[in-house]
Amino acid sequence: KRTLTTLTAVCIAVFTIQAATIQVSPGTNTIYDAINAASPGDILIIADGTYNEPNTTVISKALTIKAAEGANPFVNHKRYDINVSDSDDVTIQGLTFDNTAQTGTEQVRVNSGTNNNLKFIDCTFQNGTSYGIRLYNTAVQVDTFLVSGCVFKNLQHMAVYSVNGGASPGRFKNAIIENTTFINIVHPSDLTHAIYLRDHDGVEGNDPKVLIDHCTFYNTAPGSYVVYLNKIAGATIRNCIVSNDADKKSNYAFYVYGGTTLSNSIWYNCNSGVRSGGAVATNLSNVDPLFINPALNDFNLDVNSPAVGAATDNKNIGDTRWTVAAAELSINITAPATDQETSDIYRISFVPLDPSGDATISLLYSTDNENWTLIIDNLASTVMYYDWN
Repeated sequence: KRTLTTLTAVCIAVFTIQAATIQVSPGTNTIYDAINAASPGDILIIADGTYNEPNTTVISKALTIKAAEGANPFVNHKRYDINVSDSDDVTIQGLTFDNTAQTGTEQVRVNSGTNNNLKFIDCTFQNGTSYGIRLYNTAVQVDTFLVSGCVFKNLQHMAVYSVNGGASPGRFKNAIIENTTFINIVHPSDLTHAIYLRDHDGVEGNDPKVLIDHCTFYNTAPGSYVVYLNKIAGATIRNCIVSNDADKKSNYAFYVYGGTTLSNSIWYNCNSGVRSGGAVATNLSNVDPLFINPALNDFNLDVNSPAVGAATDNKNIGDTRWTVAAAELSINITAPATDQETSDIYRISFVPLDPSGDATISLLYSTDNENWTLIIDNLASTVMYYDWN
């Protein structure tokens, strides 16, 4: 007797859904519409141009929203709400958010999300009457909260703000704020801070991890604390510059708690550098950082700045995008009359540029301060002057 056995092979196909890349063009509500149409994990590429987003834009899924290569998208918006579920990562990169047309609302509010990564990279948050980025709801517990390469300027409330509440250790487990510049964080009638972070219950112990590294602060929190890590022990602050004009003095540059390490940082025009209960502070200096022209938001460093090469990693203290600037000397020259001999009438002394006489100098001229023509390059300053005939 022969028994026939039939074998049936079952093939199981496993399909991996690839994230889509969605191109977004300037216009009204185009980012808003693209976010609503996107699937979790998609990447939105934002083209150069101006975007008008008058409605609150809600991000409720894992997304990456980033500027196209070489682009600087300018977003006039109301508010971005991040309302994501567990483990939904959100990255926003390379966008300028302007809140001029809105009042009394954050630029980014984080309402929900746990065990996820929330990253803001190379973004600018400007011209707002409220907060920059606010971790708002007790349902929030971000695993890693990253702010890197950003600029916060002309805000009336905290640029980065997270209060207590929620599960231990707080609304984030790890916060990294690095290579970021804060400018004019000033409330017209109340005290504010550039950065305010707090643990979950206001009691030291089992605190979130905080690193603030290579940041530049200018005219932030007059009469108050620039960086306020409330009840957070064991944070690290290093390689930062806090500098104010004389009429905008901060009360403290850093207000921190026990176990916090502060190192290789500069404060200037603050009533005091540090208020703490047991922080470890090394290589802190109360000295002018010698910005090139802070009134024009030029925080490049003079060659004689005490910040040059003084960081823990041997880079410059402060946001590393600000470099040691070449000295500049501008001279206004009146054009001669049509029948005037021009020989030897434009004698330019190099002494103000290079007193030591050991540099090389380039001379350029412009009639409109925009288009420049090179006269001579690599001129030794030891000649002391150059006659441009």
